[in-house]
Amino acid sequence: MKKIKVGYISLARISFDMERAEGYRSKALALLKGNDKVEIIDSGQLLTVEPEVANVTQVFQEQNIDLLLVHYCSFTLGTLTPYLAVNLNVPILLLSSPETDFEDNRLHSNAFCALNHNSNSLYHLKKKYRYIFKSLDDGSIKQDLDVVFTAIQTITNLRNTRIGLIGSRAPGFYISNFNELRLLEELGIVVEHIDISKVYREAEKVDKKEVVAGGNDLLKSIGNRTKVADWHLHNTIREYIAFGKLAEEFQLDALAIKCWPEFHADYGTAPYAAIGMISSKMPTAMEGDMHGLVTMIMQRSITGKLQFLADLIYSDVEENTGIFWHPGCAPMELAGDPSEITLDNFSLKVKDAQDKGCEMNFEIFSENKRITVNRIGPDCDGNLRMLDITGQNIKSDVTIRGNSCKMKFDNPVESIRKGILDNGFEHHYSLVLEDVSAVVQEIAFWKNFKLVQL
Repeated sequence: MKKIKVGYISLARISFDMERAEGYRSKALALLKGNDKVEIIDSGQLLTVEPEVANVTQVFQEQNIDLLLVHYCSFTLGTLTPYLAVNLNVPILLLSSPETDFEDNRLHSNAFCALNHNSNSLYHLKKKYRYIFKSLDDGSIKQDLDVVFTAIQTITNLRNTRIGLIGSRAPGFYISNFNELRLLEELGIVVEHIDISKVYREAEKVDKKEVVAGGNDLLKSIGNRTKVADWHLHNTIREYIAFGKLAEEFQLDALAIKCWPEFHADYGTAPYAAIGMISSKMPTAMEGDMHGLVTMIMQRSITGKLQFLADLIYSDVEENTGIFWHPGCAPMELAGDPSEITLDNFSLKVKDAQDKGCEMNFEIFSENKRITVNRIGPDCDGNLRMLDITGQNIKSDVTIRGNSCKMKFDNPVESIRKGILDNGFEHHYSLVLEDVSAVVQEIAFWKNFKLVQL
């Protein structure tokens, strides 16, 4: 993922201990340069007066920084930070450290007062800012910085993301409706509309030898555990290749696919296994769920890990657990036991129902892994909001066709169910096997999303 440009400016006042201030500046730069998410654009020295800050502001403008980090190495003139804030118009992080001592009966830094003074100015300027007030020797400061950097990096990298919407939403899935211009305005996401027929045409272009070889490779990767007819297997490979070709043609970063009813009825093979395969390469959502896909993109940007878009189908109050499930469209890398992956016929519940295609059956499980469940979506006024649920991945005692993931919630499941229903959240949730709650909260802050933590 592309690094963000952080404009680092260190401020002080000559009436305070400049030698100590220089030490704070050196320590801060060492911390910052140790973070692989950022490229530091340095002010070059401690700055104390307006003309110096004006020159650095121009450099930051030319470098097109993503985040301004103002470090109060001592008390500073009150005009400096407002000037930066007004002229740069980027997210602002303030950094300051506690007074360490009063040697020689002297106030050496007065850095908290600088933080206090300038946060007041930013508040009245209606500028969004965060602050860290800790010793630079405090081990937790690296994590605090990383949360902010990861949030800004995620927001920055979402801009100009190109999503391909193949078809539209599934019938009656109003949860998949979205405001395309609002998505562009809020997150910088571009949507490319692609007719499903293009998938069929692209699929039929695939050479038969490539299809057979792809099918053999897939079966070999799962130990030949299959229950599907060869023609479904081959159609699945054709769908997978077609998705990849279209992503390449339209220069896409992610896909939202109307997976039914057309694929079942017109092409003859449900695309669930193919969706799982392409999900290994790029975030891919079923049922045309655009906001679900945006959530997946966000989680993958934060973690670099794969996601599972699913329904909450079962919860147990006594265990305080829930099971998330979807037809077999999760990437196979999430399988708890790869030796149990099976390519199966797609059917939800009716025994001996007409064979509609392929899905991958396996449980998503990773021992001792945390889970974060998120959902970005609009409220009833069209403003984006964020759902945030955390817990622990645990092994399930039930087997369900398709993909399932069992979770022990941090908070009472009754309050989670109530929060979901009272707030009218969509029934699709994106799961990632990592605790990203702190970063999600940070993203919600910078983007003015209402955050609902359950």
